[in-house]
Amino acid sequence: MTDANQIPTSRIPTATELRTFSQQTEALMLECIEESDSVVNLDGKIKLGLLVKLLKVYRNMFAIADLNDSDTPPILARIIYELALSFIFLVINQDDHPEYFELFRKTTLQRMADLMKNAENAPDKDRKSNKDMVDGLRKKLSDEQFNSDESSKNYPKSWLPDKSYYQMAKEVGGEFLAAYNIFYEATSTFVHPNWLDIERNHIDTSNTLVTAQLKSPPLSVLPLCTASCFILRTIEVFGMSIFDKNSTKSKRLVERSRHIHHLLHNGSPDPIIWTP
Repeated sequence: MTDANQIPTSRIPTATELRTFSQQTEALMLECIEESDSVVNLDGKIKLGLLVKLLKVYRNMFAIADLNDSDTPPILARIIYELALSFIFLVINQDDHPEYFELFRKTTLQRMADLMKNAENAPDKDRKSNKDMVDGLRKKLSDEQFNSDESSKNYPKSWLPDKSYYQMAKEVGGEFLAAYNIFYEATSTFVHPNWLDIERNHIDTSNTLVTAQLKSPPLSVLPLCTASCFILRTIEVFGMSIFDKNSTKSKRLVERSRHIHHLLHNGSPDPIIWTP
């Protein structure tokens, strides 16, 4: 087993190996979701929702990769980074800062309130589609009993009013901090309009007359592998967070996630695929 805070040595698995790793990782994620299901409190709802979205995006990334699309997986890997980082940050702070869960909710609602205000003052405010959107936003804010005066409008690059994703990554440490300046920033090339991405992946400059490059470049397993690391770390932290609730299951989740993570970087996958 590896130290939870130690960044494993880099060995990039083959595409076939990574598919087995991903199936094993999915199975563990389903155990986490099953353990988190049927919740009542806000913190439980948010943690469950983050786990479910993580699994959906992770599955979609591999489904898209199977279509030989090399452009979309890095974008989805960036989403997985933010989801996993948010989940772990909330879990490690849930005892000292339980208010973070309410801030997670309020920041989203404040942005929704701002969107509604902008739509009400937009040049096309009288269009039916715009009115319907405003009505829908107003109803949701009412259902949430949201008071805009109680919420901060100071938006960094995250859902937390006074912390950016980089600051969260510094607190979480390990792979999330190491990945921020390299992986997270590098994926901006794929997420946002970018000359290097266009030149490398979307136009053919090999001849004098530049032409469209409609076929995706060869698929790299790196974003898939990196996303798997984030998911496995999430499972590990989740397992450690439920020690008091179910020590047998939590110990198994931690051991399995660390074992898969270690083999992902240092060896071939086990032939078995664990199921809940």
